[in-house]
Amino acid sequence: MPRTKQSAAAVFVALILLLLLGYPFLSIFNKFAFMKGIPVLYIYIAVMWIAAIAFSFFNSLKTPAKKKKHE
Repeated sequence: MPRTKQSAAAVFVALILLLLLGYPFLSIFNKFAFMKGIPVLYIYIAVMWIAAIAFSFFNSLKTPAKKKKHE
């Protein structure tokens, strides 16, 4: 994937993460509910953060580094 597409994907991930960690979505999970003793809000934030890191990692793997020829 060319660098411009890779950069566009990184910006897209940042915007989606900003949207998903914004007030409207956080208020959905800000309930007095637990999953195996952990508040649902904490689980939601951790899952979104890990998903963003994983997507960024796999996005960076798609483009191998180009070697410059020394003349």
